[in-house]
Amino acid sequence: MLLIRLRVAAAELGARVWSSQFTASCEEEQLQLNLELGFGAVSSQHLVKKSSSSYFTIIGTGPGSSHFPTRVTAVAAAVLVVAILVMVVRTGAASVVAVMATLLVVIGMCWLAGCSGVFTKSQRLDLDVEPQYTGARIEGDVVTLDFVKKMMDDFKNQKCLHKRYAFQIVLQTREMLRALPSLVDINVPDGKHFTVCGDVHGQFYDLLNIFELNGLPSEENPYLFNGDFVDRGSFSVEVILTLFAFKCMSPSGIYLSRGNHESKNMNKIYGFEGEVRSKLNETFVELFAEVFCCIPLAHVINEKIFVVHGGLFSVDGVKLSDIQAIDRFCEPPEEGMQELVGPMVLDANQVGWIRLKATQAYSKGLCLVP
Repeated sequence: MLLIRLRVAAAELGARVWSSQFTASCEEEQLQLNLELGFGAVSSQHLVKKSSSSYFTIIGTGPGSSHFPTRVTAVAAAVLVVAILVMVVRTGAASVVAVMATLLVVIGMCWLAGCSGVFTKSQRLDLDVEPQYTGARIEGDVVTLDFVKKMMDDFKNQKCLHKRYAFQIVLQTREMLRALPSLVDINVPDGKHFTVCGDVHGQFYDLLNIFELNGLPSEENPYLFNGDFVDRGSFSVEVILTLFAFKCMSPSGIYLSRGNHESKNMNKIYGFEGEVRSKLNETFVELFAEVFCCIPLAHVINEKIFVVHGGLFSVDGVKLSDIQAIDRFCEPPEEGMQELVGPMVLDANQVGWIRLKATQAYSKGLCLVP
């Protein structure tokens, strides 16, 4: 018999052992950003180890990214102006053909940039680990249980994870989540248990209490965290890095659903964006926004239990295939923040966002299908 244990990690759960303000004990960041425009095919490997102390990544090229190559657009506009002037002043066929050919090439480059990220903003991040750093370390590219335990213990004592390792965790998680469908099927064998947790909202010590009561995530003890990992609480960075680290360590030991607080607008209002800037830096703000757009929207357990953060539907005809077909790699519209999945359901004639009125979605919860 399948045992489903539902544990809600709401703000009221567990011993509330958190302080109203977090004083970071990290030293001043040694992160050096070298922004440059680069032309070349974008590899699917977004994390390339260049040396023991630096990483190269493409920021702003993934689904949900808000970056657009404005410099290239400006160049295209300039070429267009020159082309018009040449055609007005000099009508020689060779000159017109040459200018038009150049214009077409630049426009093509702009199109590639907007569609596939070929012309992108890139960043080289030199992340030297200082000799005096005593926190958790990732040896090589593998996130181990020992590392995660050490990291959580450091967080418990209000110590920071080095940006190098935070960066590595977030990028690895991004690649994992990108490969998942919008609706994920989970199979739990008979006799095994599966834990579903609701809104954590930056309450790191409540998260520790859940793990203390129920065990750490693993293939033998899987969890589904059903959205709203960040905002409101003072330890959202610690919560999200912990969940992401477990995802890197054991992809089938922890599942993540996107909540309405996994979005830029909510993060601006409810604290996560400011916390990331304070504890990490601006680069991580954009990177987290991209990763949040990659998180699946809903899960189905053993073809019987539908789990979604943003509400169920009162309208008829919504099928699992509709949710599966959602292109989730974008920010939800501002008016749809309270019902994340509801506004994203597709109709037969539109691919993209659709707004459902608030009265068309039930409150948050689990859909138990007999």
